[in-house]
Amino acid sequence: MDKRWVFTLYFLEALPFALLTGVSVILYKNLNIDNIRIAFFTSLITIPYFLKPLLAPLLESYMTKRGVILIMSFSIAFLLLILAFILNLPNFFYSSIGIFFLLGLASAINDIHIDGLYITQLSKKNKQAI
Repeated sequence: MDKRWVFTLYFLEALPFALLTGVSVILYKNLNIDNIRIAFFTSLITIPYFLKPLLAPLLESYMTKRGVILIMSFSIAFLLLILAFILNLPNFFYSSIGIFFLLGLASAINDIHIDGLYITQLSKKNKQAI
């Protein structure tokens, strides 16, 4: 794997996680949601990241890693687009939490396959170094 793609892949892996854990809290705070609801619901949207060790063996055999990375990347972009429209609705909170949860799930699946792709593309010498 070309070293130039490593940064891009790991940036693609980190960006949705930053949106889920940081930006969502700031977004809800700016929309005058109380702290208890923010803390509870934003902790729920990170559940897919805790399930990654259980999801990884199930997901590794279905499609190619590159195919899944592309599908999940487009899914993340589509979910962010939907989120932008949902925030204008009067009862946006619960639907936006649902979108954030789906975003977390797509991001966790993407993380699994990015790490898998990186490991499979490493040379034998680099694998031994790790």
